[in-house]
This record gives sequence, C-alpha cells and structure tokens, in this order.
Amino acid sequence: MSRKTKDKDLFTEEYVREHRRFPIFYTIVLCFLVIAQIALLLVALLYHPTPVDEIEKYHVTVWPREDGTLDITYHIRWRVIDGDEALTWVSIGLANGNWTYYPDMLSDNIAEIAEYDDGYAVYADLTFKEAYRVGDVIDFSFTINQKDMLCLDISGRYFYEFIPCWFNEIDVEDYQFMWYIGDEMPYSNADTNNDGWLIWRGEMPRGSYVPMRVNYGPDAFSGAKTVNYQAFDDEGVYDELQSDKRTITILCIFVMIAIALFELFIIDSYVSYVRGRGFLIGHSHYIHTYGRANPAYVRARDAHRSRGGGFSGGGCACACACACAGGGRAGCSQKDTYDKQHPPVK
Repeated sequence: MSRKTKDKDLFTEEYVREHRRFPIFYTIVLCFLVIAQIALLLVALLYHPTPVDEIEKYHVTVWPREDGTLDITYHIRWRVIDGDEALTWVSIGLANGNWTYYPDMLSDNIAEIAEYDDGYAVYADLTFKEAYRVGDVIDFSFTINQKDMLCLDISGRYFYEFIPCWFNEIDVEDYQFMWYIGDEMPYSNADTNNDGWLIWRGEMPRGSYVPMRVNYGPDAFSGAKTVNYQAFDDEGVYDELQSDKRTITILCIFVMIAIALFELFIIDSYVSYVRGRGFLIGHSHYIHTYGRANPAYVRARDAHRSRGGGFSGGGCACACACACAGGGRAGCSQKDTYDKQHPPVK
C-alpha cells in the first residue's frame, strides 16, 4: 500500500470509529460546569439581601426662629433585626455643616454627638452608652440649631426647602415631619395643617425621601440672613439592597455565559466522537476524536507539507476533496450599614 493510499485509508469513517476515544475527562469537567451554572442560577434567583435594621418611628419637628435659623428635633425609634455586630452608633444626615446641638436636649442613651463630613454630606454621629443587638429597640432624640437654610425667591418672598435624611438600606415604618407655623398661614406642600403645625406623614421605603417646602411672605423674616438656593440632587437616593441584588444577578449571568462558552468546546469533543470532527474546529486545527487530536490528521498534514504544500487555504481544499471522496468529511467545516447621604440644602 502506497503512502498516499495509506493516508487516505486513515481518513475513512471506519478507521476514525475504530480509534476514537470517549472524552471522559471533558465529561467530568462538563458535569462540574453544569453544577456551577445551576448554583449561580440559584444564587441569582434566591439572593435577596435584607436590612439589618428597621426604623419604627421617625419624627422630625422644626421650629423656625426669627433670625431665619431652624431648631430641629429628631426623634427615632430604631430596631435591630439582623446582623452579627452590635449597634453602638448611628449617623443621621444633616442639611449642611453649619449646625450646633443643644447638650441638654440629648436623650439619656446618647453618650456623644459629633460631626462627620465625608466631602459630600454632613452627618451627626451619635454614640450610644450601650450596645444593642438583634431584637433590641433604641429610642433616642436630639435637637440642633440648623443655619443657612432661609432663601429668597425672585419675587422677594422667603422660603425653606428642607429634606430630612433618608435611609438607603432601611425601611421607615412611620415618619411624621412637623413644621411650626403658629398663627401664620404660609404656603407649603404639607399633607395636613393642624393646630399651628404643618404635617407630613406616612411610610418611607428605603431609597426614598420627603421634601418639606414652606413659603413665607416678604415680611416674615425681615433682616434675616439668606443663602442662595441650590436645587436638591437626588443622585444619592436609591434602594441599596435592590442595587446589590442587581449587581449579584448581573455578575452571576456574566459568569454563566462565560461557562457556557467554555462548554461549547467540550460539546465539540462529543461531536468529534460521533462524527469524526467538531463544529468549532477550523482548517488549520486538528480534527478531534474522543477529545484529542486525530493522529491520522497529523500524519497526513506532515506528509502533505513534506511535498511542499500548505495545509490552509487552497491546500485545505485539496485535502477536503480527498477526504470527502473517502466519506470522512474531515476538515470540511469551520465556525465567536446604610448610606444616608444628605447634600447641603441652601
């Protein structure tokens, strides 16, 4: 038998079926990859981050002063519902950095109050006298004097726009914001007006906020210091837990797609096992049998190169014609703990 005839016989379907090997290693790898995809799918479907705290009551009371500043009392009932770390402090976002607190108006469970400025928002950091764990409820309050809040509109009328701090990771079951107006009747966006008070109330899901706007007449604060109005930027208001879920879901999907692309090459080894060739292999690649290179293809390629030919382009067309004539069709196919941000309101 001549070398040419021998090489041709090695491309026959009978020869390939006789010498093929089942891709056992790839099968094991494929099983692990499928299990990994199922696990990622379950993570994407079942991952639902939950808050570690909830706020049962969030009451804010505002008293405007003649000088245009605001006395603001925060009263919060905070419940710890999850988490391994004890609650020893909280941060409450403030309107701007020009504020002072009344030491005699701190609730008894507050050990210290200090300011924290992260360059974008200003917070009142409250340190508690005790540590609170899962199931504990802490009821605390403090009062501050907030400056740089009074504004003038283009018609010369005074107004305030105050947005109490919100919670991106915590749901507020009951909020009530109250603004003292006494005998005056300013225009506002309040829900109700009751006995000298403007009142906003309801529930505040995480990642939401409630603006309080009160408009006074031109003589309400004669001579009081005013500041230029800056519109509120709500870019920092979002449901952080839902954002975390989207991030995890997208990451899981991305990894699942990457695994699926790798699985295509493993499946290609099964196609080679059945048909003697894979669907992902180009003309310049080995023909796979049982997940490994077909030695007959290697010998035929080397023999063809020794005669001065190439094994791509026109050379492949010649090899294809021989292989297809023998019935093997070899080488004939080819196929790519909460963020309560509060920017200054002036």
